[in-house]
Amino acid sequence: DIRYVSWPKALTDVARRPDALVYEIARTPSRERRYHWLFPNETTNLYLYALADEQLRHASLQQLQQQPALKIACPAQSAHCEMLLLNGFSKEQVLEVRLSEQTSVERLLLAKRVQFIAVASADFHRRMAILKVPPKDYVTGPQVASLTNYLAGGPTLHPALRSLLSRDTVPSL
Repeated sequence: DIRYVSWPKALTDVARRPDALVYEIARTPSRERRYHWLFPNETTNLYLYALADEQLRHASLQQLQQQPALKIACPAQSAHCEMLLLNGFSKEQVLEVRLSEQTSVERLLLAKRVQFIAVASADFHRRMAILKVPPKDYVTGPQVASLTNYLAGGPTLHPALRSLLSRDTVPSL
């Protein structure tokens, strides 16, 4: 069965259940040993986005890291937050947001409660369109990372299921 659940629930399920898989999860250093990486999908680029009137909109990652009052929003338990921290931003600069709806992070940006959000470009443009925000009202900032998304299983993934889904045993199309 395929079930759509919240991100925290998906991570909990895949960590505990031998028959659970998660799609799509970005492969990051902290996740490397916690999952069985079965199939790579696409690579996504993670950028910082700001409103067009943000004074720091053209700053580099290094310049932004030197701004102690800077706030960058990202979804809690996401690769986005992890990559910000790995790229030198402090925990005080990274605001992990528990998602109450699909556009929670973007709404913080629009309310000017944060200066930037970290998000993949396709997701960002789609969500801003849902919110009816014209492209002229926001700008793309520096790239934070390039991440590959996977179908993955947790540490308790049943060995027979892992074998069935391994690249070596799946016939090519």
